[in-house]
Amino acid sequence: MEKQFRVEIEKNRLHATIELIEKSEDNLSFTYEEFIHFLNKEKIVFGIKEDVVREISIRPLSISYPIIIAEGYPPKDGIDAYLLDEVQSDKCVKREKFNFRNVIEIPSVKAGQPLATVIPSTPGTTGMDVTGRIIPAKNGKPLKIRPGKNVILNGSTFYSTSDGQLSLTNKTISVNPVFEVNGDLDLKTGNIDFIGNVVIRGNVPSGYEVKAGGDIKIFGLVEAAVIYAEGNIVISGGVSGGHKGNLIAKGNIQAAYLNQANVQAEQDVIVENSILHSNVQAGGSLYSRKALIIGGIISVGRDLHIKEVGNRLFTKTEIHAGADLKVAEKENALHKEKQELNNNLKKLVNIEHKLLQLGKVAGSLTKDQKELILKQRVTKDHIIQQLKEIDEEFERLEIEINEKQDSSIFIYENIFPNTTLHFGKYAMQIQKKYSNSRYYFSNGEIVSEPCISDKFLLQST
Repeated sequence: MEKQFRVEIEKNRLHATIELIEKSEDNLSFTYEEFIHFLNKEKIVFGIKEDVVREISIRPLSISYPIIIAEGYPPKDGIDAYLLDEVQSDKCVKREKFNFRNVIEIPSVKAGQPLATVIPSTPGTTGMDVTGRIIPAKNGKPLKIRPGKNVILNGSTFYSTSDGQLSLTNKTISVNPVFEVNGDLDLKTGNIDFIGNVVIRGNVPSGYEVKAGGDIKIFGLVEAAVIYAEGNIVISGGVSGGHKGNLIAKGNIQAAYLNQANVQAEQDVIVENSILHSNVQAGGSLYSRKALIIGGIISVGRDLHIKEVGNRLFTKTEIHAGADLKVAEKENALHKEKQELNNNLKKLVNIEHKLLQLGKVAGSLTKDQKELILKQRVTKDHIIQQLKEIDEEFERLEIEINEKQDSSIFIYENIFPNTTLHFGKYAMQIQKKYSNSRYYFSNGEIVSEPCISDKFLLQST
């Protein structure tokens, strides 16, 4: 039968096809059982289409070859855990999933009010290929958000313990008191350093500093000022930094435009109109579906969604994808800390060894020597615990780094020459204008392909 038929298994082993390679009407006769035995010899043991096998066994020449003879089923990954929005408004009676990028509206809440409910992750369902091999599936990721200031977790629901404004990042959910400035920041107001949310209903001129333990919302423009938030920063106007000042947030940063600005967000950066000659670092993604990037250096940990990069004057523009500088800095700091702790541990072990040797020579340890050894053992246990915590942090960073390796750059209109795209140590210099392109790293090279706007529109809005 091997002479008459050829079986081909796809790379993913989810489909197998059979093709008739030699037509011999006189000798082409076999039973259903014989054909099944032939398939088994070809390592096809699962998902065999019995109706096709019976048809081939009865009328082998009536089949239109090649034909699928077996199908496996793919694995189904689990769903990641997420937060269900419990902060109801008059306009919305439907409970919805929290959108971490939608930080424009900062809702006010009351003590005892439910804020969000954790919907747990689901396990993945394994698949099986036509050779009978199990295909593993990924389980959904658990939620990493923990209760922050003035919030408790009761069961699977977060509750507010005081009146204030909700502040949400991908790490914490908090309720903060609010400090409001009804106008521009000026000498009368001075700099602001507040434990909760800060709302400024005007502009922030050059030279001022605004720091908040929660979110910062500015209704006007920001010049060369220092804006720091433990939560999110939302600027209804834009930023004209003059290459001075900084915007730093542990959550998202959102603005109408960035002009000569220095921006660092641990999560996402969302810009509506343009990013001009700015230095932007986003630990997550940059969403600017309708914006232009001209000049400057843009660095994203995940994906970049942008309308246009560069311009017809070929202004030098650099984009780094999958590069979270904070993760790299943290990894280096952990390596240094681990080395220092290991050196201290080694010293403690050597000292204890010498003290025990002295006690052995003298016949016994003195009271002071015994106390010193006990203290050193407590210190040694503490160092061992610290080393264990560092190793756990390394594991978390490795997961985070692996997640960032699938980064993509989506250009929905034009990318102009003199733009450089970086993926790790690899770089691509754009030599001519391209349109509607997606760039990503695969098998040791930067690959480009057409970017279908409709496919990614929902991800980028």
